[in-house]
Amino acid sequence: MDGRGIAWLLVSAGLMVGCSEPAGTPDETPEALTYFRDVKPIIDAKCRGCHEPDGIGPFSLTSHDEVSSIAALVDQVIAEGTMPPWLAAPGVRPLRYDTSLSEDEVATVRAWIAAEAPAGDPEQEGPPLQVDRGGLSRVDAELAMPEAYTPTLVPDDYRCFPVEWPFDETVFVTGTAGVPGNPLIVHHHAYYLIPPASRATIEGFDEDSEGPGYPCYGGPSLTDSGVSVLASSIGGWAPGSEGADYPAGTGLRVEPGSLLLLQVHYNTLAAQAQPDVSRLALSVESQVDIEAFYTPWLDLEWAIDGEAMRIPAGEAGVHHWYSATFDEAAIAAIYRPADADLSRGLFIHSSYLHMHQLGRTIHLSIEREDGTTERVLEFPRWDFNWQREHLFEEPVPVSPGDRIRVDCWFDNTAEQLARAGRENTTPVDVGFGEGTVDEMCVSFMYMTPQ
Repeated sequence: MDGRGIAWLLVSAGLMVGCSEPAGTPDETPEALTYFRDVKPIIDAKCRGCHEPDGIGPFSLTSHDEVSSIAALVDQVIAEGTMPPWLAAPGVRPLRYDTSLSEDEVATVRAWIAAEAPAGDPEQEGPPLQVDRGGLSRVDAELAMPEAYTPTLVPDDYRCFPVEWPFDETVFVTGTAGVPGNPLIVHHHAYYLIPPASRATIEGFDEDSEGPGYPCYGGPSLTDSGVSVLASSIGGWAPGSEGADYPAGTGLRVEPGSLLLLQVHYNTLAAQAQPDVSRLALSVESQVDIEAFYTPWLDLEWAIDGEAMRIPAGEAGVHHWYSATFDEAAIAAIYRPADADLSRGLFIHSSYLHMHQLGRTIHLSIEREDGTTERVLEFPRWDFNWQREHLFEEPVPVSPGDRIRVDCWFDNTAEQLARAGRENTTPVDVGFGEGTVDEMCVSFMYMTPQ
């Protein structure tokens, strides 16, 4: 494997040991830092979710020997800020279930490495770090893939599995939690609700594809089919995530006859081909106080005419953006509940920002009616391999005259194609679409009326 391949493997498989530049030094001198007292609690809390014998990481980080043997590599990825896979910039807006390393934690690990990674006394192990990863307060149903699937594509296999919705009356989903069947190969999940009107299209994709499910990439559509499907995102799962309840008293309406679509990204470099049966746990209510809705935020013209979001071959720093009030956004009318009263505005509770392999940076902002702009979520360094939903500690209020804005920057150069692991690194013009070589610029948001 060449140097580029090794770098891709480390980033894709996930060496979860750092995320930002050090800012100062810890209180202790470097000589005083030890693995058992100072570093092991950090590694256990922030890294072992992937780097265990049965985890998706390519090696374990469960002992002093395992960590110290790759100390130089650990230091490198911390300095680069590529791990752990938490894309959100710090200090923009408080987020729930943040699994990134703090500045002090980064400084501690790097100083320990600089001091030649001493083990210290196993009897003086530091107290475990408490990390809030969420979780469901209860489970009312588990929806599993209809049958086992063994990934066939290398290094990544994106597959969508339709799952029959089990309730024969209208219910409201009030929380979700993904359960990977085989953590060795399951990289992440994304979940979509398919309304009854779109299920025939999904079933056609499934029937026409060999084996369980069908290949999909940027969304719920069959890869490179050119067919778009009306579907609502309801979040996803990534390593370290344990799911979460939706905000109290809220939920998503699901009509009988719907389908759940479970999209699974399999990483097939970490292990030999193995079967997987992933599932989704969820909680439901027959009624909720406030009906919520997921809305994709994008210029509908991009989806109608892919050339409207053109990214020319060979160009870096290509910027596309969309800004509108909720009433102006054509896409919003498709997803809002018909009886939702938004006269007082709305709240954004979470955002799932999304681009493809040419994406470099993405922002979500609110342009206030008074002329000010508030950045609410920012990914300075986009990585298609590490997507997840980000939940705000406090909901973001949006007044009727405020504009919701999403900004995306793209790099369509040979260097970026190589970083993305593309076999063909000759740039061509790219437009909006769900295919592997297409691009997107969208924020999926969980919203409620104010």
